[in-house]
Amino acid sequence: MTLKEVGLKIKLAAPTGRAAKRLSEATGRQASTIHRMLQFTPEDGGFYYNEDQKLKADVLVVDEASMLDAQLCLAVLRAVPLTCRVILWVMLTSFRQLDRVTFCLICCKAGRSRALC
Repeated sequence: MTLKEVGLKIKLAAPTGRAAKRLSEATGRQASTIHRMLQFTPEDGGFYYNEDQKLKADVLVVDEASMLDAQLCLAVLRAVPLTCRVILWVMLTSFRQLDRVTFCLICCKAGRSRALC
């Protein structure tokens, strides 16, 4: 049984437009950039979806999660409801390209948070 068949609302996102397009092609489902999903507001540099206005999703899959910096990852985690399952997809080859320390700190902090378990 798939997540969709169970009746869960699934969102797919990626840090870049190119990655979102590949994710959409690979899954056959609509994917967007993280900024578009959170509805970036250039006036204040924030996002429409945040800790006060939650995304409507039961499952969020973020492709190329190792490309997220701490601020963007925090914005994503603040915007999801506590009941949302967050899947951070990372290719092992990504670690050669990017700052592992930042990504590891995010994962360690998220892993210790009871609200995210």
